[in-house]
Amino acid sequence: MSRNISKEREDALGALIDDASPSVQDALLAEFRRLGEPGLHILRRIAVSGERGRSGAARIMLEELELDSPVQEMKDFIANDIGNFKRGIMIISSSAMSGEDAELFSSTIEAIRSRVRELVSKNSSSLVVCKAINRVLFHEYGLRGLRTGPGDLAEIVPTAVLRRRRGQPFPLCIIYMIVAVGMVPGINIADMPGRPLVCCPSDNDRNVYIDPYDRGAIREPSYIHKVLKENFIDPDPSWFDPIGTFRTMEQLCRILAVILEEARRPARARMLDEFAAAFKAANDETEKDGPF
Repeated sequence: MSRNISKEREDALGALIDDASPSVQDALLAEFRRLGEPGLHILRRIAVSGERGRSGAARIMLEELELDSPVQEMKDFIANDIGNFKRGIMIISSSAMSGEDAELFSSTIEAIRSRVRELVSKNSSSLVVCKAINRVLFHEYGLRGLRTGPGDLAEIVPTAVLRRRRGQPFPLCIIYMIVAVGMVPGINIADMPGRPLVCCPSDNDRNVYIDPYDRGAIREPSYIHKVLKENFIDPDPSWFDPIGTFRTMEQLCRILAVILEEARRPARARMLDEFAAAFKAANDETEKDGPF
């Protein structure tokens, strides 16, 4: 029996755990939230009991309650620190995949950035810095793209991708961008068909594009046009435009929400969808008021 809760009260709560009524579920969730740790103890016990229906319902409710912390952290981030791209990505990562070590991610990023600084001079061009990032990320650190389609959270969650050194194109672009922020002015992501690319402003007022999936291969716009046309795709000029940090975070949340829904993790999927909506609203506000 949980501390400070009578056996009769615990049994009464447990008996309602698989009630299909939304109003009952909402009331139960509110009560377990009010109870705090003793309520979590009841849910954990039922979740591992193996009782048909009740154990599954308890796991769903337990996950819902355990997500209170990342939801609050995201609200604080959006209200007070939304310009901090790295922090936003770390919150999204830990919200989608429990157990991720945000501090390890941050320290690894800083170690990579420090190594890049060793390889370039203070006045190096953006393209020279990107070539140094390519060397550190893809040759010294060994970051690689995966050839399978998305489906595994660990292939999409940026903190997991960096830890495992393997991942899908979009999180590879995000990691590249986080490393480059502050060293490459205007670094961003272009959402090309097929796979996204890192958009790097060069010194002659034109962009070049970096493919983290292909170990940082540098692509001129003319080359991308050629490849698209060879695949019978008429290039759209908007594909070459940077999408910005808000849209990047929105898109990551939506991808993760789909994977979580397919994995039958509805609470986390719903949370990531809510995060995505918040980033879309922030992006819409930015476009209305001008650049962030």
